[in-house]
Amino acid sequence: MKALSSSAKQKYLDRLKVHSKGEIHDFCDALIEAKEEAIADEKESALHLNDQNLSLVIMDLFIAGSDTTALTMRWIILLMANNMEMQLRMRHEINDIIGDRVADNHHKNDCHYVNAFIAETLRYKGVAPLGIPHVALCDMQLGSKYLNDSFVIGNLLAISNDPNLWPKPDVFSPNRFLDKDNKYMSALPGFTPFGIGR
Repeated sequence: MKALSSSAKQKYLDRLKVHSKGEIHDFCDALIEAKEEAIADEKESALHLNDQNLSLVIMDLFIAGSDTTALTMRWIILLMANNMEMQLRMRHEINDIIGDRVADNHHKNDCHYVNAFIAETLRYKGVAPLGIPHVALCDMQLGSKYLNDSFVIGNLLAISNDPNLWPKPDVFSPNRFLDKDNKYMSALPGFTPFGIGR
């Protein structure tokens, strides 16, 4: 953990040396901009936007990304092992689209069933049961009443298993992400594997 913390801090400090005001090329630049704006505007948040905290944010982001990717891959492998027909369908799709060529990002959009399988894995065995906490900016009514400044946390697990959104939610079915022409549909209502926005 010390090595990861040290690496994240070094990444942040390296970016700090070359950062140009107003130019945001990556997440480190965005953090630096937020820090500089808070200092310039004399905001209280500037106290928390110190180099140590920003380095920790970078480390958290790296860990979260690595962990969710590894967990998703484990579920994909397990679900493929338990669904041989689906595994073969993906294999045939990959062979038909990519063949003997080196796979690149352009091929991704043509692998409709593979994308559907991954999306269904994220729905069926989501890596994040709850969204990140948000704060209500005003009193509002969304099924229940939320008062201004209330913490609101999206229950992603409940959304992924809502039978009104997903018929037979306890059944693993990549076909729910395919249209009538077997094309992948990514923007389905209720597909929120990583959160529900701001």
